[in-house]
Amino acid sequence: MSDKPKFTDSPEQAAVIQAPSYEDVVVVAGAGSGKTYTMTRRIITLIGQGVPAQKILGLTFTRKAASELLSRVSAAVAANRGENAGKTPSGMFHKPEIATYDAFFQGIVRQYGLLVGFDQNTQPLSEAGAMQLIHTVLDRHMDDVMRIEGDAKFSTIASRVFALSNAISGAMIGGDCTDFDEAVRRVRDWDEAFIAQVAKALDGEDVPEDEPKPKKPKNTKKMSDDDREAERNRYRAECHRLCVYKAGQLSAVARERDILLDLVADYHAEKRACNMAEFSDFTIAAFQLVTRFPSIGATYRRRYSHVLLDEYQDTSTTQAALLTALFHVDATRRSAVNAVGDPFQSIYAWRGASPGAFRMLQHDFGMGATDKPYALTVTRRNSRMVLEAANNLTKPLRLPARRRSSSLMREVDVPALANVANAPEGTVGVLAYPTFGQEIDAVVRFAKHAIALHTPSTDDIEHGAKDHRPHVAVLFRSKSKMPRYEDALQRAGLTTLVVGQAALLERPEVRDIFALLHVICDHTDSAALMRLLATPRFAVDSDDLQALAGVAESVNTAYRYRALVSAGIIAPEGSAEGETADSGERHDAEAESGRLDESRIRAMVREYRDQVPNAVFLIDVMLRDDLPKLIENRLSGNGARAVLRAAAMLRQVRQVVGHPLPEAVHAAIGALNLDIDMVLADRMRRMQDGGAADGAHAARREEADDAAPLPVEHATLAKSPLDAVMKLVDTYMQEIATQGTPSLRAFVSWVDSLRDASDDNAAVPDTPVDVVLMTVHQSKGLEWDAVAVVGMEDGTFPSNQGDHLSIKVDEGHLNGMRDGEWVPPEYFETAKTWLSDPAAVPVPVRVDADILPRFPHDAPIGGDPLEALDGLDDAEIIDDEVFGTLRSLPVDDMDGVDPASLYLTQSEEYGRRLHADERRLAYVALTRARSEALLVYSETNEESRDPRALESRRTVRKSKPSNFWREVFDSMNGIVTAAREPGNLRQDPASGGDAHPDTL
Repeated sequence: MSDKPKFTDSPEQAAVIQAPSYEDVVVVAGAGSGKTYTMTRRIITLIGQGVPAQKILGLTFTRKAASELLSRVSAAVAANRGENAGKTPSGMFHKPEIATYDAFFQGIVRQYGLLVGFDQNTQPLSEAGAMQLIHTVLDRHMDDVMRIEGDAKFSTIASRVFALSNAISGAMIGGDCTDFDEAVRRVRDWDEAFIAQVAKALDGEDVPEDEPKPKKPKNTKKMSDDDREAERNRYRAECHRLCVYKAGQLSAVARERDILLDLVADYHAEKRACNMAEFSDFTIAAFQLVTRFPSIGATYRRRYSHVLLDEYQDTSTTQAALLTALFHVDATRRSAVNAVGDPFQSIYAWRGASPGAFRMLQHDFGMGATDKPYALTVTRRNSRMVLEAANNLTKPLRLPARRRSSSLMREVDVPALANVANAPEGTVGVLAYPTFGQEIDAVVRFAKHAIALHTPSTDDIEHGAKDHRPHVAVLFRSKSKMPRYEDALQRAGLTTLVVGQAALLERPEVRDIFALLHVICDHTDSAALMRLLATPRFAVDSDDLQALAGVAESVNTAYRYRALVSAGIIAPEGSAEGETADSGERHDAEAESGRLDESRIRAMVREYRDQVPNAVFLIDVMLRDDLPKLIENRLSGNGARAVLRAAAMLRQVRQVVGHPLPEAVHAAIGALNLDIDMVLADRMRRMQDGGAADGAHAARREEADDAAPLPVEHATLAKSPLDAVMKLVDTYMQEIATQGTPSLRAFVSWVDSLRDASDDNAAVPDTPVDVVLMTVHQSKGLEWDAVAVVGMEDGTFPSNQGDHLSIKVDEGHLNGMRDGEWVPPEYFETAKTWLSDPAAVPVPVRVDADILPRFPHDAPIGGDPLEALDGLDDAEIIDDEVFGTLRSLPVDDMDGVDPASLYLTQSEEYGRRLHADERRLAYVALTRARSEALLVYSETNEESRDPRALESRRTVRKSKPSNFWREVFDSMNGIVTAAREPGNLRQDPASGGDAHPDTL
């Protein structure tokens, strides 16, 4: 008799495992529901039913996931063969093939790529290498770069080129669009049609330079009817001008995308010339091979009769199109596909994941619209309280919307999760604090408590128990405050691990380094220089910063004025009859000194702004020899001295810009004195933590030499962030080793991309620490005993960064208990849309357009997306389709109109979608916790743990809780085990305890 444990499948798992072997199987597997176990058992069952192991293909996204699946399947196959020894000798050494999606697609191209002109020796291009190539392209196209309207930084333009390239690669390939050039043409055609339609709608009207602010019509008792009508007409005219302005802005976005498309096309040509390709390029080439040469697809279908697609919700539109072309041409030319995933864990839409992957798969595979996927709804991970909170949080995603979207399809339904019968009760804390210092302190105490609770005793370990560390994770939506938590946890004696580069790049000293490098390599980035001047290192106050910006603007205006005079476009202001443009230098000097009428000069420059771009920026002014004279009497004494110090620093670093990259970065660190400052700061902190009586003495720079030497290991630790920056330089240089000399500008853009990205692919080292810190995106697929989700204030989680997501509660549909069940609130949501983003692909020409909101909202189903624009025949219609500006203004036409009866604007459509994206992200965060979860936020950014510190502030800006925080609190408020003010957390506020938190 075998002593091996026997598997016990749940009824849901058994239904998947025992599904007909040649059926296409779609499985919605909730968090912790045993997805990997179920699919392993499915593979073993298929083999037992006679499917050769080597004819089964499994695809997933990461090498780690592929390795885990292969390990489980191999072990199960080996165990199964051991039990059936001698029965299947021919298959003794065969096993299924498990790979990542990218590796599998590259394999197709490596074998057949020459058929579509793809060199088989093409090397994969990293993101660092991509940035280097893009900057090479931008350097060749400076004229095009200068044509881009607005004050976009050079690094911003590089990021837009990269983003637009990825958007085209991920959303445009499929159906009859099989190559990148055709995709670019379709985007360009739509943009040209839209620009032409806007021009037709505006009918020659001038577009205001600044956004009009309509003033409500006056209506007083003394006014006559004619006066009232005149006021209404004025107001209507101002509202019309506002609509014209917004339509003009949309047209400008399309024009900028047209410029970006030229840069994108040249970037792709540069990749081909360098014999390099991104992962998306391999995917597109594989799609071309399979669609142009049907025999290739037939070969793979013969090779793999059964295909497992893991985490299917994260596939891009192009990947999905390729998989369909490979494994489901029609009902007879197909392999049996098993697609598994969780739409509620679809959190990568920002990087190209299809927003309705499972519904699109059902459509492409010819499944009925009413066909329900198999479902795994019992979680073996979460405690009862944690799962209750998670289910409540996702309830809005399971309910039909009161106002319907214009999209033709929606993602498949996802049922609520249930616990196993023996699940522990667990704990959910929902806390609010007056100060940020209290929030950090609460997280530290939560971590200590959880570690003590879940660490096995010495006796338990001696009897075979294992200590699976780390027990605690702290998850972040925003990375900016991650270093503060890391420092606090370490000060409390806990060991930590920060995943990815987030904490490093958000450290103040590292931000200073890259602010300086930004300014040096991109003179247009005045914002970075302003930030640097405002830091404690220079301490230039807001009045002096504003005055300095005014000086730079005056010099820039004078330069542009001189350029206009020199070009003969305008006559010199105050010139005598017969005076020529050759007198420009005198007028330039006079303009800068203020002897000419500056307001008149500004007006002339503004009138001809399209003919002469900005050419003098803040750093240019600070590098001038006459800087002391320019700022004389314009800045305070302290401000002027700080600016001159900063100018000397800029000159010092500028001298090494052309030197090797490591030398340039070292120069920035040295110019900021960071290597010295950090050692002194570390000494001060250690003395304060140790209760030293004279910590202030050690903090003084001028007395540092009198202090006792800092141990070498402490000095090294203090400078470790700077060493990490230099390691970033090494990493960058290694990744672009084959692409020539690395540039400082490309390196800075690459670091920006690391800061902006969610680091979702960052590896989590198997390190036995106490607490791990990471973003929510990075946490997907992981689990811990206890999880703290921090910073849950309004605007942070859900995030309003980038897309300007705005969420307001619908006062007519508030949350509450109805018939014993909690009903979530409804919201009014708005956000930035693809129409306002030059790096986005126009939705009407995307391959997955059917599952996205239509534009216009009533565009004919299956119609020509260009012809659909014909209905946008005036500025008001264009505005209403996108923004709905007039809906919120007291315009006569809106009197008595119920807003709920109106179609959703594009801004509302994408506000709803982005809110849902953030909600899924919050669900992922909560379901990482096996036993305890803490949702916490603070009302202020006060660092002290004593809320009385707020009393000394003149003004206190208080944050409101996230609507997710509020929903969890409200929905669980009636649970009998809820604690109002737990005594074990009540301490004297002055000692760092809680000050009346809301808690469950």
